[in-house]
Amino acid sequence: MQLKPIIPYLIIVFVSIIHTSCISTANFETGKTLGRDNSKVSIALNYQTSEPKTSSNGIYDPNDGGSVNIGYTYGLIDRLDIGIVACTNANFILKTKFMLTKPMDKFAFSVGASTNIFTYISFTSLYHSNLTLFTSYDINDVVTIYANPHLVYFPKNTNLNKENYEFAACVNFGALFQLFHKNNRSLSIGIEYTNFAAMVYKQQTISFGLVYTGL
Repeated sequence: MQLKPIIPYLIIVFVSIIHTSCISTANFETGKTLGRDNSKVSIALNYQTSEPKTSSNGIYDPNDGGSVNIGYTYGLIDRLDIGIVACTNANFILKTKFMLTKPMDKFAFSVGASTNIFTYISFTSLYHSNLTLFTSYDINDVVTIYANPHLVYFPKNTNLNKENYEFAACVNFGALFQLFHKNNRSLSIGIEYTNFAAMVYKQQTISFGLVYTGL
């Protein structure tokens, strides 16, 4: 297959995607950590709708469209994960998660934090940080459901002064369906709904993707 003829079209698609969203979170996260020296790669295709709640100067314009998130997570110790998420909407997220429950428990709980670091090198992205409670339940060996509430430190408008920031709420609901598992390696398909609500802005996102564990 010749790639050169389609490269311009791929560039157009990428540029159109990169201007569509303000808020991103890590996708397909459960209440469990990976365990020491295990790793995970995820890819999510997202579609979001957004709505500003006021019309003052500097407020966000409504942006409906798609984005792609690619994440990598590494198990630093049994109960602690660290990771990164690169997003085509100009977000680059550092994340960490610490598990509070036992690895074999069906109900799993973790606490975590993340921050968008791309703001420091680009004005196309807005700084936001999250504190998260990760919760999940293994229905069986194949299906896991999860709900992750976030407390988000978020700018009130597009002027990036510190006094313009406020706390907002966000929650992810999702499910992972394992397609195969062999020798500590697994592939799952995920579906997720995210709702973000601030005083001046709200956003809903639907995500579909794949999660591969055991690299």
